[in-house]
Amino acid sequence: MSDGSNAPESCLLTAIKTEEEDEKEHGGHPQAEVAEMCCQHINTINDYNSGEDSEIGGLSSGEEYELDRELDEDFRDSDSDDDNNAETQHSPGPAADSEEDDPEPEPEREAPEGMPERPCAGRGRGRGRGRASHRVNQPVVQTYSYDDSDMPNQLPSFRPVRQPGVHLDAQVTRSAMTKAIDFFKLFFTDALLLQICTYTNAYAWEQILRKPYYGGKDGTWKETSPDELLRLMALVMFCGLVPVRSFYRYWSTKTLYHGMWARSIMSRDRFKALMAMLHVVDPGAEDERDKLRKVTGLLETFKVTCKALYQPFQHVAVDERMVKSKHRSGIQQYIKNKPTKWGIKLWVLADSLNGYTYDFDVYTGRKLNDAPSENGLGYDVVMRLTRSLAHQGYHVYFDNFYTSPKLVNDLFQLQMPSCGTTAENRRGFPESVKKGKEWVKGKDRGAMRWVRDNCCLALQWKDNRPVTLLSSIHSANEFLHVQRREKFEHKWRCTRVKQPKAIHDYNFYMNGVDRSDQLIGQSTALRKCMRWWKTLFFHMMDIAVVNSFILFQIHRAAYPDAAALKRPQKYSVTEFREELVRQLAGLEEYGDPPVYEPVQNPGEFVTDHIPCVSDTKRNCRVCYDTSKQALKVVTKCDAPQCQVYLHITHDKNCFEAWHTKNYEHRKN
Repeated sequence: MSDGSNAPESCLLTAIKTEEEDEKEHGGHPQAEVAEMCCQHINTINDYNSGEDSEIGGLSSGEEYELDRELDEDFRDSDSDDDNNAETQHSPGPAADSEEDDPEPEPEREAPEGMPERPCAGRGRGRGRGRASHRVNQPVVQTYSYDDSDMPNQLPSFRPVRQPGVHLDAQVTRSAMTKAIDFFKLFFTDALLLQICTYTNAYAWEQILRKPYYGGKDGTWKETSPDELLRLMALVMFCGLVPVRSFYRYWSTKTLYHGMWARSIMSRDRFKALMAMLHVVDPGAEDERDKLRKVTGLLETFKVTCKALYQPFQHVAVDERMVKSKHRSGIQQYIKNKPTKWGIKLWVLADSLNGYTYDFDVYTGRKLNDAPSENGLGYDVVMRLTRSLAHQGYHVYFDNFYTSPKLVNDLFQLQMPSCGTTAENRRGFPESVKKGKEWVKGKDRGAMRWVRDNCCLALQWKDNRPVTLLSSIHSANEFLHVQRREKFEHKWRCTRVKQPKAIHDYNFYMNGVDRSDQLIGQSTALRKCMRWWKTLFFHMMDIAVVNSFILFQIHRAAYPDAAALKRPQKYSVTEFREELVRQLAGLEEYGDPPVYEPVQNPGEFVTDHIPCVSDTKRNCRVCYDTSKQALKVVTKCDAPQCQVYLHITHDKNCFEAWHTKNYEHRKN
């Protein structure tokens, strides 16, 4: 056998030498053909040593054919035991089993011309199929389903640093917290309001020389106060409750708009002046390198207050929020598939139980000096927002923008089990659960497959489409049944399908931020304005209103017998907002609408018209109507129907002319 085995090797060497000579003569073969020829000769050697015909090259030479005949004759002459030993030595594995199962010899074919007959036939020079038979298949990790046993993680116990719920300051008396304004002023405290007033007045004095029309009659600025700032907030919230096309119509005296309560809260000119001069940070200490310099101080104070007043329950959710705005700045974002496509993006951490906004960050775009880590932006956002909840046993939920195997594993190391939908192309995602669109073909609705990698469970479930999820909270064996509608024989019917509990819990607990968005969206205080930071300030007002409502509801549930906390059974956030506006503006719950000037009765005057002397001078109404002369007087008619300045002298009695029935310039 040693002599015979050198024949194929010599053939290979000869072939390689021939290739080299041809390469020198013709300029060389392509590398793919040279590699394939070498592979073909190597397979010839392997086939010969195993006692089988070559599956690639067939009859390579007459010398190889003679060696095959000699080996075949030796096998036929040996006894059965020797024959089995020879088969075991030269044809191991499946070849030996195939000969035992099928003892009949294979059909012979005629040998090529000039050569003796060969007992076994070759397969010709089929290159593709021959190479495929020698490939080594990669090992595939097995996936499992509902009936396969899973070893879930040992979850950390829930041990928050404080009792979940409302945490009021020790100086606040619980029995005194009975109104909506009491909870709203927990976020906008007297100290914070005084600080905003200080910054607003400082900015106004800087700008009033360039904008004197926002000042008083003498052109100076009338300083604002915390009470007036609260009325300004009340007016902005009122505009959210009663929307009109333009804010000027809130003070309109036209028939359809007459009687609105805006004029009882604040005059139109003062509202415009305060909105123009409003400032929430020190105007002299703004950092030009900070994109959020107009609200940085207020943002930090507000976020600290939100976390100090409330401790979340066990399940929290991380998601993004878009604050509607089409301003032009470096922080504006556009998301194509969102209902609100243009605006300011916020990363929000909310309680899944009630939607309380516990923490948030404003996304200012990619920064050169603060680029995302190698783990990605979603990883950094979740780690930053949940930093204060680590090692307490909180369960964190997020969507596929954030989810990755590394995030789930790292959160579990911080004793924060997590769950979230994910994409199959995430780094570190198990290969055996990929290609979900191919896997669902032919599967029934409700089918599931899973695989566990350390503490991370990768699960895929078929609904209308494949749903992929990573979790360190759940077990793959937990499931429930849900109702689905399917079309069967041209008719729709309800069917019960299996749903993993991980999918069910994700749908239930992931809506924390969405629930907060729904509450904020009901009569939002958001106004369209030119300055982006004012949009953010109004959004903080909305967050304060919704968080105040949640705290108020928890406080009411803690004291069900308190008469001052009694409210309607279906007390909504809109009713809470209405109550808050009345208390901020000092209005009663019921009353007559305010009027600027009652409609005059064209009939007889029934009210006494008494002339009086005023401290200011105005044009005489009659003189201006008749001759367009601007003659200023201090005497006026103080009756509610009139309120006009008129001459009352011996030489000119415009008072009498105005009150005659035939005065043609009076508007009836």
